[in-house]
Amino acid sequence: MKRWISAVPIALGAMLLIGCGVRVGLAAKQNGEVINGFKRVEYSSSQYEQGLPMEQIDFQKCAAANVTIGNYGKGKSYVLQTTLHFFDSPSSPVPAVTLEKGTEIYSCPPVALNAGGEPEYNIPEYGYGFFATVPTYQREWRYTRLPMKTGEEGLAGEQPYFYLRTGEVMQEMKRYLAQEDSDASPEEAALAVDALFYERGVYLSPNLLVPEWDCWSIVLTAAGVCAVVAGLLILFARHKTGRRKE
Repeated sequence: MKRWISAVPIALGAMLLIGCGVRVGLAAKQNGEVINGFKRVEYSSSQYEQGLPMEQIDFQKCAAANVTIGNYGKGKSYVLQTTLHFFDSPSSPVPAVTLEKGTEIYSCPPVALNAGGEPEYNIPEYGYGFFATVPTYQREWRYTRLPMKTGEEGLAGEQPYFYLRTGEVMQEMKRYLAQEDSDASPEEAALAVDALFYERGVYLSPNLLVPEWDCWSIVLTAAGVCAVVAGLLILFARHKTGRRKE
């Protein structure tokens, strides 16, 4: 029976390591399918391929259309459920603009003036608030225009661009869809522009790829190694004790 004392942690550790390997392998397989399915279109994707700073990319040349996740209605407003931090760049130590929880913004802002001088409402193409953010070169960051506060004068297209953390976009989108009683997936809604760019051969966003080595992989590997080491130490101690008895 004592022999199993060392065999159990070793077997458990091996199972954890194998499970981690399978998990990483499946993620790599999925990413391979996404990468192989992307058909690049030269005229539209060259800006991203050149690695141009987001501030220099002309999104009008990306051959993409407006992106929406529903019928927002004229001038519809939304009250932020979380605080959003907008940065000048991913390396900025502090946000340039902070919109606190409870701030009321346009979910469907004025984008143009009609012949009578009245505003027309829609979701601006290529970035607006957390509703339609543009992919960057880093999965942790999105690029978007600062949303307009309700009643603010001007047009959404005149708003400056900032960087917004992907995690904040996902959190606010989840709360927004819940409030709207929408069945849409928060992740799919938050990455709507990414999906459009993928379909049109513009850019393969890193957010469309599954992390092959994430926190769970690290946990499984660490636990597996610790279990194997513990089993080997027990085995070594038993062997050493047995030799002394002889």
